[in-house]
Amino acid sequence: QGGMIAQYIALKRKDLLKKLVLASTTFRFPQEKTEEWLALSEENNPGKLAKTFCRMIYSEAFYRKIRLALPLMYGNLSAEEKRHFAICARACIGFDLSDSLNRIDVPTLVLGSKKDRIIASEDMIEMSRRIPDCEIYLYEGYAHAVYDEAADFKERILSFFEK
Repeated sequence: QGGMIAQYIALKRKDLLKKLVLASTTFRFPQEKTEEWLALSEENNPGKLAKTFCRMIYSEAFYRKIRLALPLMYGNLSAEEKRHFAICARACIGFDLSDSLNRIDVPTLVLGSKKDRIIASEDMIEMSRRIPDCEIYLYEGYAHAVYDEAADFKERILSFFEK
């Protein structure tokens, strides 16, 4: 949700920014994803929650690499962690800055993946078109968590900030 928060900061406190990177984010959150996450958080099956969520955010190749570690990483989610997951999901409900993006007036870089299963690449493209001084780069072959998978992800951000 960092990208959604960053958009609010760019709109409400632009004096704090010189440049903005929006990675794997959207200006309007897909309601069906929120509903799916809330349903998963209500089940008493942390392994299913972790597996389903990780399958959404990672490419199939990356997921195959980490799937055996999932029980170690997420097998014992506490009630508090599940509650936090639900709070984060609910926070996405109704998020829509469609009419405000044209007021973001700092150089902006949108990064994402063409195969993102949470945020449609078309939405990232539309977001980049609505922000006046914006460039976009969409990776091939990765999913939502492209920041964990693409070797050059951090270098792209650094290069943007150094310009």
